Amino acid sequence: TTLINRAQTEQILRDELAQAASAGSPLSLLLIDLDDFKRINDTHGHEAGDQVLREVALRLRCALRLTDSAGRWGGEEFLAILPGTDARGASQVAEKLLHELRAAPMGAHELSVTASVGVACYPDDGHEAAELLGCADEALYLAKASGKDQLAIFDPARSQRSLERTRRLHFLRRRTRVAMAWLLSDDHEPAPLRIGYTSIGRDPASDLCLAGDGVSRRHGVVKVTPDGEVTYQDCSRAGTAHNGALLEEPVRLSLGDRLTIGPYQLVVAADPTPQVQRASSQRA
Repeated sequence: TTLINRAQTEQILRDELAQAASAGSPLSLLLIDLDDFKRINDTHGHEAGDQVLREVALRLRCALRLTDSAGRWGGEEFLAILPGTDARGASQVAEKLLHELRAAPMGAHELSVTASVGVACYPDDGHEAAELLGCADEALYLAKASGKDQLAIFDPARSQRSLERTRRLHFLRRRTRVAMAWLLSDDHEPAPLRIGYTSIGRDPASDLCLAGDGVSRRHGVVKVTPDGEVTYQDCSRAGTAHNGALLEEPVRLSLGDRLTIGPYQLVVAADPTPQVQRASSQRA
């Protein structure tokens, strides 16, 4: 992308924070994450994805000022450092960047690309690099949860409940793995049925997780609630949280088949509405 790497970006951030502390001036961070970038790689290939990243880097530099710095933070994430800039000024730069990204399609495939941006400011949100990065990361996921293609400014005045909810969602996104099962539809075309689980224990308050990508009309999540109820939800538009059990490998299911999930059995019905019953013989 021709941008500096993460280690170089971290060093610039430390240097700029030291200067801001010495001068008593503000500093802002923009943590930028491309929306649905995985879909570009999956659909058009990694070469197309690399083209998009290079174009995003160019547009990012166009949106920034001469005094600003930007680096590749990892994957499809970028970090911009804005010295002498408060939250209002950072918002203006972020809006300019979002406009630059929307302005024209990218790459040989003329792909439409948007991003979400989390904003954190020194000294209001922290004095150390790790503090500010954590606040920017939390603001980024607030932007994602609010619909993507927008910015969010870290706001310490938000309710603790809202902040804890965002942290749980972020944690689930990082720690949740998904195994794939297959449901054979009436016309014998395989359609994916996602069986998800988390390894962090049951949390009834976690009601969000990775959403399905809508690749099939029968794409969904099997949800195992803390009281043992198993339900199926279509994921063409949204996902649900679930407290499931480990499935190590993809499984192929036909209508009427039973799948053991921990102490439960999932019965694949024709509607398809899964039903569940205790599989006591499977319990240790």
